[in-house]
Amino acid sequence: MKPLAVGLLGLLLLAGCAPPPRVLPLPPRPAPRAFAVSGWLGVRTPSGRGGFLRMSWRVAGERSILLATSGFGATGFLLTGRPGDWCLRTSRHRPRRLRRLRRFLERWLGFDVPLEDVRDWLFARPVPGRPSYVRYDRRGRVSVLRQGGWSVRYRRYTSLGGRPLPGRLRLEHRGFRLWIGVDRWTLGGRSVPPAARGKETGPTACPPRRPGTRAGI
Repeated sequence: MKPLAVGLLGLLLLAGCAPPPRVLPLPPRPAPRAFAVSGWLGVRTPSGRGGFLRMSWRVAGERSILLATSGFGATGFLLTGRPGDWCLRTSRHRPRRLRRLRRFLERWLGFDVPLEDVRDWLFARPVPGRPSYVRYDRRGRVSVLRQGGWSVRYRRYTSLGGRPLPGRLRLEHRGFRLWIGVDRWTLGGRSVPPAARGKETGPTACPPRRPGTRAGI
């Protein structure tokens, strides 16, 4: 065998043994202060119960509007407000204030869901200042995020203004599963309507908070 051929063969063997190129994660971006998503939620509890809801979530700063309805829009709830000051509206009950949002979500969905954490996970980023584990796909996007006992898997991405945004998520914790499908993203722009700013009046307005009561999440 000629020396040139031997040299080429050696280079090919070395290339075959070389480790695969390292995937560089995309630079992390902060979650925008204002955004809106619309899509659906799927829920399955450890006991096997499950359900499907259409959802729309609008956020401006700390203020939020979360609307969840059944496929036919007959049942569901509307949450407006901010952490520690939530107003709940349903088709069956008068508007009321919630002292413990997570307790309500546990009754409605069948499990305690950390809504404030989901706000960060929705953007494929861990909650800042807390331990987490992150795994990336071949394109540098988050594929798995683990934090606070929850595992979040990202199945599909879309792009808006050059920013990759999750389109399908699956959240798991102790046998509870929550699927989130985002059909539409909106970043920045419009502010939250008056209902979420606590300025709504009339028969659909929430009662004022009683003096001395402690708010919760």
